Amino acid sequence: MQHVQELAATYIARPLLCAHAGRLERLAARRTWCLVGGEPAAAVLTDYLRPGVLTLYGEKVPGLLAARQKFLKEPAPGHTAVVEVRKRFWNFPGDPQHNNLVPPLLVYADLLATGDARCIETARMIYDAYVARSLTEG
Repeated sequence: MQHVQELAATYIARPLLCAHAGRLERLAARRTWCLVGGEPAAAVLTDYLRPGVLTLYGEKVPGLLAARQKFLKEPAPGHTAVVEVRKRFWNFPGDPQHNNLVPPLLVYADLLATGDARCIETARMIYDAYVARSLTEG
């Protein structure tokens, strides 16, 4: 049995990369290799959370993004933000208004899994705005 959210790789990047969730969503729109999840996806959905960890879901590490943003395997000066690359595992639709983000249910789960109070607060917002609505519609 495959683990849910199988971690493919973890990198360290410049903090500025994680802070610009909308830019990440637009970048993912031009590429087909990944979807944005976790804190950056929550920032796009709520316009509330400032991401500290970048979570990408895809089949492989996005090489061009990794090169441009200088993803590193070990911490270095100026590289303090964590980038998690996870394998895509779901087969249910996301929010049609945000094709480049993982489904809101997964964003909600990613945030709860952090155990961080600011992420849990944002998870409640996502639950109220997206998850609860999808449960009553389906």
